[in-house]
Amino acid sequence: MLIFLPVKANGKSCVDGVRNKFGVLKTEISAMELYEFFLHLMTFLPGAAVNMLQEKAFVNHTAYLRCNFHNPDNIDVKELIVFWQKESEVVNEVYRGQELSDNLDPKYINRTMMDMNTWTLCLLNVGIMDEGQYVCIIQHKKSSGLEKIYDSKSQLFVIANYSQPEIVKLHKGTVEPGTALNLSCSSSWGYPEPTQMTWQVSKGNLTEEHVDQMAVFQDDKTKLYKVTITRTIQVPMDTHINISCLVYPTWKMESLVSKSLCIAPEPVTPVMHPIILLAVGLISGVVIAGVVLVMVVRKRSRCNTSTSHSSQMGTEVNRQPNNKDEDLKPMTIQLWKGEMQSCH
Repeated sequence: MLIFLPVKANGKSCVDGVRNKFGVLKTEISAMELYEFFLHLMTFLPGAAVNMLQEKAFVNHTAYLRCNFHNPDNIDVKELIVFWQKESEVVNEVYRGQELSDNLDPKYINRTMMDMNTWTLCLLNVGIMDEGQYVCIIQHKKSSGLEKIYDSKSQLFVIANYSQPEIVKLHKGTVEPGTALNLSCSSSWGYPEPTQMTWQVSKGNLTEEHVDQMAVFQDDKTKLYKVTITRTIQVPMDTHINISCLVYPTWKMESLVSKSLCIAPEPVTPVMHPIILLAVGLISGVVIAGVVLVMVVRKRSRCNTSTSHSSQMGTEVNRQPNNKDEDLKPMTIQLWKGEMQSCH
């Protein structure tokens, strides 16, 4: 078993701190003083815990660790020494009613507060690295020396909520009936690693659940996880299907469900044989040529009819003046004869 000797920020060991607390200012230490020092040192050793409390805290929030000391003898806090430690790290120290930071591990300085009314340690701005087992040790400082009167252990579990799972299609192109469709589902920035991820595939009144192996990635800095699963779905021939993805975090948190993805078979465009395409092209060409030919014939027929009508009109016009002249001649002779008669 290892014995931890706390070190101050200035590099001096806790022996100097103990000397200051117990008035030891000389280089020689008496047997009684040495006994009290090692008794004080024993408070940093992991011992059998009276209670094992389980506490939970979310990342970037405050953790509350209970010492669960009821002080049945109603001892004045000025007679008590309270230590909190995590493995070999001193987290918090209250010496006779005053919080001290000389022996604290640097990562806990200005991050802890001890509520002596409820015997609860407040750990601020919790991170993943704060997860673990904490020990609370309480000593009674008597005239005869230090007496350990209570200790307890608390297990801190740190939690970070995962993002809502998201389904992504890995398939390119149209989704045709019978096509193998590749899907992936991911959820990020959570802790701890979830128990499992599943697919729920609903077709009509039937729902199937599939458990696939997770691909797990942990960020080196934040220690948060990203988890992914993949699956291949056969697109049905005659109906649509609904697909969902679920993440099951630990510690009885509710499962996270993705948005439902609806897969419906798209209509298939028929592909014609090249020979059929050629035949259709030839027939279309003949039809178009026939239509053009008919239009040309009709146009020429209209032109010929118009020319013939114009010729007939011209002949009639030429004939009319001759007839008039012939009609005018007798009239002129008759008029002349009439005039002659009237003269006579």
